[in-house]
Amino acid sequence: MHAIFALLLASVASPDLANLMNEAEIQSAKQLIDQFITAKRGPYSGITWFCNDGTQQPPKLNGCAEHEGGVMYAIFSPQANRLFKYGIFGGTILRALTIEDIIPDNFYRARALVIEKYLERSLDGWVLARAKTYRGFRQDENEADAARELLIGLAGQRKMLSDARAILIQLSRVLPYGRGAEDLSNNIRTLAANIGDADASFANLRFKIHSLPEPSDILQVEAYAQKHNDELGKQARELAEAMQRYYDPAIRYQRLHAVRGWLAIKKVRKAIDDLLNVAKASGINITNKNNDTSNLAPINHANIDPWVLLDKGAALIKIAGTDLHPANDNKYAERNLLRLHAIGIIEELWVGIAADLHQKPLTRQQALNFFTKLINSAQLAGYLSLRELNTALNYLAAASTGDGLAYAQNIRQLGRVLSWARARLDFELGIPMARYKAIEPKSSMVIDDMLRSGLMLPLATLYDRLAADAERLLGGGHQLVGIKVDAKSLLGENPGLAIGPLQLAHTPNDIHFLKRNNIALLYDLPPELPRVAGILTISSPGSLSHVALLARNLGIPLATIGSDVANALEPFANQEILIGVSPGRKVILGPLTAFDATTKKLFGDINQSKDLANNKMALTIDATRLDLTTTKIFSLDEITENDAGVIVGPKAAELGRLKRLFPNRVSDAAIIPFGAFVKHVDLTKAGELSALAKLKTAYVKYLQNKNSPNNNAQTEILNALAKFRQYILSEPFAPGFELQIRQALLRLGKPGTFGVFIRSDTNVEDLKNFTGAGLNLTVFNRVSIREIYKAIREVWASPYSERSFRWRQELLVNPEHVYPSVILHRTVSSQISGVVVTTDLETLDNTAITISAAEGVAGVVDGGLPETIVLRANGTTRFLSSARSATRKIIPKPPAQGVVMAAALGIDPLLDNDDIFELRNLVNEVKTKMPKSDHNVPWDIEFGIWHHQAYLMQIRPLKISKIPSTIPLLVKLDADRRIASIPIALNEALP
Repeated sequence: MHAIFALLLASVASPDLANLMNEAEIQSAKQLIDQFITAKRGPYSGITWFCNDGTQQPPKLNGCAEHEGGVMYAIFSPQANRLFKYGIFGGTILRALTIEDIIPDNFYRARALVIEKYLERSLDGWVLARAKTYRGFRQDENEADAARELLIGLAGQRKMLSDARAILIQLSRVLPYGRGAEDLSNNIRTLAANIGDADASFANLRFKIHSLPEPSDILQVEAYAQKHNDELGKQARELAEAMQRYYDPAIRYQRLHAVRGWLAIKKVRKAIDDLLNVAKASGINITNKNNDTSNLAPINHANIDPWVLLDKGAALIKIAGTDLHPANDNKYAERNLLRLHAIGIIEELWVGIAADLHQKPLTRQQALNFFTKLINSAQLAGYLSLRELNTALNYLAAASTGDGLAYAQNIRQLGRVLSWARARLDFELGIPMARYKAIEPKSSMVIDDMLRSGLMLPLATLYDRLAADAERLLGGGHQLVGIKVDAKSLLGENPGLAIGPLQLAHTPNDIHFLKRNNIALLYDLPPELPRVAGILTISSPGSLSHVALLARNLGIPLATIGSDVANALEPFANQEILIGVSPGRKVILGPLTAFDATTKKLFGDINQSKDLANNKMALTIDATRLDLTTTKIFSLDEITENDAGVIVGPKAAELGRLKRLFPNRVSDAAIIPFGAFVKHVDLTKAGELSALAKLKTAYVKYLQNKNSPNNNAQTEILNALAKFRQYILSEPFAPGFELQIRQALLRLGKPGTFGVFIRSDTNVEDLKNFTGAGLNLTVFNRVSIREIYKAIREVWASPYSERSFRWRQELLVNPEHVYPSVILHRTVSSQISGVVVTTDLETLDNTAITISAAEGVAGVVDGGLPETIVLRANGTTRFLSSARSATRKIIPKPPAQGVVMAAALGIDPLLDNDDIFELRNLVNEVKTKMPKSDHNVPWDIEFGIWHHQAYLMQIRPLKISKIPSTIPLLVKLDADRRIASIPIALNEALP
């Protein structure tokens, strides 16, 4: 067992913070924020003096003069304190905080400050919209002193230095420390976004400033300002002035010179001197003692060599970011802070050369060398783990051999660096982000803001150049049609083609508005996604999540895109777009109107293409095999594979087989057959049709009318399903059923000492052409008999939900024959859970296995960000991603039930050598004991690990749609590739 699992760490967030807010709390928080936005005092009730003798005095001149001195600032209203209880803070006064206030709950308050400060910048003060002019609520000098004290306190904490370094550096930039309260780079992006939101003609320049900014953009902003005498013109002039100040490097060199004077570490001072000498040679004044930026000299980049700046900056980051140590002594903690502050300054300087990395002449070898420096710096700045860094360095080494194919393939793999950095920030900000996003969707943009304001911007820019070169060697890259964006962060996850209206889903609640024909752009990864035509995600969904498995099964195109592409797509919301992912994972994407006639011929008639993309394949239930009269509740050892689709679903039948084949790996269960459900819903009362008979009648009507124009067939069937679900949930059980349940549970153990997972298992799961992964409900870990009864009803009802209908029943010829059985599966308190597939999903090497794992129970299939690795037959491991879910589900000790949501521990690597050895053994056992599946397709194995023991939850064949390989457009995308080993010259210039 991982030692860390045995500890109850003080850093683990309380359940109140790790859990999502309920709807009532969300609405309450929104109302409070709306009040603050419109109130003259915002979240404050007044201003007072806080004196050093412990008293509070009225806000008058020298109010603490007779009380040993003190400071004056605002006090929060009772309404603001109510908001704070939800974990949402606004209008924070730093002087009122101590380090003890921001350490608890895994530094929750410190992390929340990053989001709060972003909202203040991007929403014109946010809760301070009117209170910004409330005189005296914050004192600048007091806030700057408080920021320094708080940051020094954080810089002495081991957790912040090792795991949350990027957050600490960001706080040093957004709090009034260093250059002052204003963070110019953040202010620039906020102003550009505000103008772009108000005027579509500014959109292209907005995207340019966000994704690839350079000093020449100032002229375009000034030209825009001259054409507008209104508020937009005023904002554009403010933007031009902010950009003028930002791109004058003197500010940062002067600050770096000051840091040098405060640090007594010779090797860091020497690295700073090396960089400052470059600035001096370029004529930059680095000794502005007052840090006065009001009369800066004009920008002059002509004498600044971007390659030298990158080289010297990387050397400084290497020295400043190495061997930082936690310290209780403020003197040593401040040294840590100053070294990290120096890294932040270099990040800002490098943002200024991002355009140079895009434009200036550069050979392949130079690009690889600079990329190496950037990823090493990214690790020291807190964006990458050591394992991620070492994996990227291996890709770079393989790309540097002079073999064209190795170069192209490994450059493509380097694209993972960008998603790793985003996932790291998702993890660090995940818990407060979930709360802030629930009440303000714009909170989700803070991660993009961080990535664009530091070294990840030049890194992404350089990667785009390398990727374009690699794709050219392979015969062409991804295709963005009618979308203007310089960077092209794209990754094809699952093949398919779809055409439909683009719908933006910024928050989990937005998924409820998605329709069957939509192309969904997901900013979050929901565990339950309605059926859609195509999927675009900002974060990788994990190759073995339920969303990915369903997409793979049905041929639904799924691609991961960067925020640059997402921003460029947003103007096309509600317009029809095309998304295609080829079997070779090439992506083609754009508004339908932008495709030329030649390309349109490759996907034929639009309506036919929609049918193909929607994968309207027909499934038929063999109703002749069904036994709906058997109502006995079975023990697991009584169920065989011959019962699948007869008295129970294939999941239960397979579990019975697994229990016999792997007795020590499968926990015991009781099985409720189809017949018990039918008895519940097929009861006739007073000569009226039973609930089941009414539903069957509704299905017949739907099937007759669903293709008729101008009809309400789908609305009517959804209403009928809703009534059926309500009947299931409210109708008493048949006589004797509850006694049967109690007797079945007695066979599993002593009542109250264990829990069960209540799992749905219909007769239309794990079919030859359809998996149905994750469509129906699983209720976690119920202990009390009343809760188990309630869960059985909920699980019976789940196959009749709208989501299940859209994913599955629409494909069925005879949907009236869908019946659920139920598995009461004794709980395994998994410390790690995940999915194993007996192939390499990228190369389809069936001698390898792919593992996705996450902390706690059900972390992978619920759509988290899992650790994913490939274990090769030769014993080596290929790393794909770290576990980056911010939360984990824990099984509490009975009689407590359900799951407890807690902060993830952030173990990296998550699977240790013992776990990997155990999973290899598990796969070997499966291959030895299980017969080969049809067509020798890979096994999809769901597992849980407790004390290095792997338990089986289910095994099924992995279904992969073959439709994408028949679509002419997708076939052509791959046919254009030239996959061959050819020698290339590394000293050749990049395009």
